[in-house]
Amino acid sequence: MSATAQAGAESAATVWLRANARQLAFGLRLTASVCLALYVAFALQVEDPSWAGTSAAITCQPVLGAALRKGQFRFLGTVVGAVFVVLLSAAFPQERIGFLGGLVAWAGLCCFAASLLTFTSVAVARPRSNATIPCTVTPVGASSPVACPQNL
Repeated sequence: MSATAQAGAESAATVWLRANARQLAFGLRLTASVCLALYVAFALQVEDPSWAGTSAAITCQPVLGAALRKGQFRFLGTVVGAVFVVLLSAAFPQERIGFLGGLVAWAGLCCFAASLLTFTSVAVARPRSNATIPCTVTPVGASSPVACPQNL
């Protein structure tokens, strides 16, 4: 092969790498995040570890700054939701109707704010889901783990 043909082949590969550098970086980042999620899931002996890799793949963003910003908003929303649930539980310790009314008002407020703030809707919707999901999944009544600690 002549020197000019070899230089042309190298330049074509270089051009291809430059054109696809972002896609390659995203692919490597995606592969690393899925592998890390699966490693942690297997190390913790999670019942169904494939969901860890799947959720890592779904939430991976092609632009690194967007993923970091979304993560910051999710963290902020998680903290706000956790604080609200603690305050709501303290305000209505044994009153189901008051607690449910406060939870409904909180969910409505978060949905209203999310409709107004489209760029930070993740940060506004996260407190609603963090406050609502544990409260609706937890069984209430005489057979509740809270009411019967021996059933834990």
